[in-house]
Amino acid sequence: MTKVSLLYIDDEYLNLLAFKALFRRDYTVYCANSAEEGLKKLQQNPVDFIFCDQRMPGMSGTEFLSIVRVSFPHLNRCIISGFTDDAAIRQGLKTGLIDRAFEKPYNQGSLVQYIKAATDEQVRG
Repeated sequence: MTKVSLLYIDDEYLNLLAFKALFRRDYTVYCANSAEEGLKKLQQNPVDFIFCDQRMPGMSGTEFLSIVRVSFPHLNRCIISGFTDDAAIRQGLKTGLIDRAFEKPYNQGSLVQYIKAATDEQVRG
């Protein structure tokens, strides 16, 4: 059985290390430290879920997800941010650009629960 794959984009290196350490046993985990690197990872690897920081240099998480949605509409798109009250995040949730927003520091159990529920829903069709 193929592992579910996750891509986490964050400009803070320690956040990338922590995410990978928490999820690598149960999932295939890819990490990128910029939106540009995230796009490259998406083109090179099969990905089921994207978790992206909102506030990054060069391109915000919602801007990144709007680009991703065009080429990879089937992906589950999530924001992980310390600023979940951000207007762009609220708008993204309202329009379906973002499937879910998680607040930093995130709870590992909440992310796992979301991944399982979304994966089960996709299997059921």
